[in-house]
Amino acid sequence: MNDENNRDWAKPPNSVLVSVERGEASESLLRFNDTFLIEYHGDCDLQIKDTSVGGKHAQILFDLERWWVKDLESANGTCLCGQSKIQGE
Repeated sequence: MNDENNRDWAKPPNSVLVSVERGEASESLLRFNDTFLIEYHGDCDLQIKDTSVGGKHAQILFDLERWWVKDLESANGTCLCGQSKIQGE
């Protein structure tokens, strides 16, 4: 590997700021630097107690370039910024 490639991998990812606007969470504003899971219960990165959030609800992925939202086949789908509804694959 050349030095240029090493710098790309060593560079920390852009962080994403998540605001929990509905339901109960340990914090209402969280910052993530890497892929994380959103669930109603369980051992996850962001637990939201709300009836619209499923057991394994969504995965937020960072691919070293941009952030992606993947619905994990939740019953209600996943809304992004209160608008787009993403259904499970």
